[in-house]
Amino acid sequence: MNTNALDFDDEMDADRRKWQKELVRLENTISKAGRHDLRVMKNAGVDQKVLLTLLALAAQGDRKWMLKLMRQRQAALKSLSKRLDNLARETKQRVDDPLSDVRFWAYMNGGSVLGMQFPKTLADDPGAELAVGAMRTLAKITKEQAIKFGLYLKAWGKTDMGVALLLARYRTLCPKMNHLDALARLLTDAFEAAGKNKCFSADGLRKTYKRRATRLLRLWLKFNAPTMEATPDPAMAIANRSILGAEAYRTNTHA
Repeated sequence: MNTNALDFDDEMDADRRKWQKELVRLENTISKAGRHDLRVMKNAGVDQKVLLTLLALAAQGDRKWMLKLMRQRQAALKSLSKRLDNLARETKQRVDDPLSDVRFWAYMNGGSVLGMQFPKTLADDPGAELAVGAMRTLAKITKEQAIKFGLYLKAWGKTDMGVALLLARYRTLCPKMNHLDALARLLTDAFEAAGKNKCFSADGLRKTYKRRATRLLRLWLKFNAPTMEATPDPAMAIANRSILGAEAYRTNTHA
């Protein structure tokens, strides 16, 4: 899906455009400053366009418009779930209530003496029960989505999302996590392009991956659980491997 085709809230659109414009500027700056290291990555089989985007995302950091929209959607889902649950309960009461069917009143007002049989309730209509069941199902679905938003927002608050995302994705692009020195230099260039004085090292990236990126990988895989259950995702095996040395990698892969 092309995210540019999505209908973001009007009040967020200006912030989103500004954010995207800055992202493009950072990608262009990084591609010039880190030309040599990007060549190293390309020779290692890493997609250069994907890497540039991830580097720019990590350096930019400011995604407050996303955070605001996520919180808005979470609140909307909570509210919708409660309303659907209440509506399903009220609808069930009405369809089970004989007095809510006009045929009952026709029966009471002379229909009985004319041989009219006591009418059934609206609940006897298959469509009524189906509608109630659908509302209850939607209430459950929206409630679960609101809970997942909470889990993701909690992880967002505890994690340097940009760097963790870069490392998690880099692990899938380059399972052995080679050339971390080059990646550290590229990250340093990216942060410098964003006006931030922050230096990275290969050892620091290994520690960040172990502490943060693996947690995010597991969270994303959890959100994608139905697909993962049908077809095991190799990213889970990648997330659990040690990256402290090639020997550990070979041991795990041949175990």
